[in-house]
Amino acid sequence: MSAIKTILRLFFVCGKDVYDIYRTWFQIEFCFRDGHQFTGLLDCHARDEKALDFAYNASLAAVNITKALRKQTNVVR
Repeated sequence: MSAIKTILRLFFVCGKDVYDIYRTWFQIEFCFRDGHQFTGLLDCHARDEKALDFAYNASLAAVNITKALRKQTNVVR
């Protein structure tokens, strides 16, 4: 039943909401892409859950800090 409600809800979403959803989705995707390419998101070989969480958080935090610094200094990619 919830799938039908979700589908019906999508029919009544305005264009701005769709734009906001896709914009947010792409920001998340680009964050993971940059994490893979530039900060070694998948390079951790730890098996402990806490160590993996730390490695993932450090990688994604590095991407976000870099983006914030670029935005602050007006550096264009």
